[in-house]
Amino acid sequence: MKKSIIAVATLLVIIALLPIIGNSVIQKTIDERVLELTSNGIKTTKNETHSSYLNSSQHFEFLLKDSKKFIKYLSQYSDKQIPPYVDALFDGVLIGADVEYSKLPFAKAVEIELYPLALSVDMAERLKVEDIHLYNYIEGLLSSKTVLYHINYNFLNNDFDGYLKDIDEKYTTKDKADIKLLLQKVNFSGNGKLLAPELLSTTVKELNFHISQGTKEVEFLLKKLSTKSNFESQSTYLSSAEVKSISVVVHGTGSDIRMKLEKARTNISLNSLGKTAELNAKTSLEHFSIKSDSLGVDLGKLNMDVALSELNKIDFEKIQLLMSKLQMAKDPKVELELERSVLKLISSGFVFNVADFSLKSLIMNNRNFQGFKVASTLTIKGDKTLAKRIQQTPLIVLQNMELNTNIKISKMIYGLLVQNQAMLASLHTYAKEEGDSYLFDIKFADSKVSVNGKALN
Repeated sequence: MKKSIIAVATLLVIIALLPIIGNSVIQKTIDERVLELTSNGIKTTKNETHSSYLNSSQHFEFLLKDSKKFIKYLSQYSDKQIPPYVDALFDGVLIGADVEYSKLPFAKAVEIELYPLALSVDMAERLKVEDIHLYNYIEGLLSSKTVLYHINYNFLNNDFDGYLKDIDEKYTTKDKADIKLLLQKVNFSGNGKLLAPELLSTTVKELNFHISQGTKEVEFLLKKLSTKSNFESQSTYLSSAEVKSISVVVHGTGSDIRMKLEKARTNISLNSLGKTAELNAKTSLEHFSIKSDSLGVDLGKLNMDVALSELNKIDFEKIQLLMSKLQMAKDPKVELELERSVLKLISSGFVFNVADFSLKSLIMNNRNFQGFKVASTLTIKGDKTLAKRIQQTPLIVLQNMELNTNIKISKMIYGLLVQNQAMLASLHTYAKEEGDSYLFDIKFADSKVSVNGKALN
């Protein structure tokens, strides 16, 4: 009986301690994240905590004190160099963060809301002088948390999801230009660090940016964008994007233009898990049109499917590392090492394959040019001495090159190309005809070229 009482009492004590344990674990993680930020150019100007037995909330205010240091910190998570003008744009910006969580372990994810609170001092002072009306408008946006990210983050398994608060704003400038911005249903989810997630999916229902002034009008409209990314490592990832439509309208400016893109998809993958590395890219476009006073172009069903394979894995990964270093800072020694690594990669050999590059229809100024289809394979044979020989004579690479290309092109497009590239006219005598198209089977090997089985003179 006593053992049972002791067991029950022990269980009750453990249950009672769970909120304390849970709070300790989550609070430690939050403190580590804040410390990481403060070590990279961010100053914590406010840290307020409200706590009950089961729940806790914190309000932070972060001042971007050293933008150069913070941008350098962000650059390690980005595959693109961040423009230098960003330093001046964000230096002194104040960011608010609200964190709420349950103290019970495994209860639910931590809820985080991030929002800008104030412009940088320099920008604010400049706006006060140049356009006090705009300054007051922006201050109103910031005070009402118009721009707000909501994130649910699970510190135990690094899963997260969230959204960007809908934006529907209208503003009239001092020059009587009406500006409208609509952003609807931006949602995201993934896994990993928020600045460098391993998995990330994003959807955007609509983005509409419209400016009008009298008879002048500019509009950008995007509908139904979705993206997915899977980053196993810097050299192994899969990324895809799909958009229902994008349109751009410029009217009343003297250079009117209407552009529309429909049902575009793209997939990019890099795989270096095997002995060699392979890069694949696929893009498709259902319809694209651009119209102006002097030009009208309609493209129907554009496809591109290309792959770069049999790349030396070690050389390829070294090139990626060197490119990352150059993004952080220009360095002549790194640039020279990158050049040598590229030549070494070429010396190892590779295969560039165009499985499909095709366009079903091309209509230009109401003339139907039909389309084309290209399939090609380019092989560079591995040769340890090639890198040294290329430095002396770049065209020496042709001795290690093999090319097989099949082209089906409408006679109308071929005629259009000949008008701009006279040397292409000589290929006409080698062409095979198939209805309204020309066929070209091009081979290059041992520094010799043939077209449809005939040696090219």
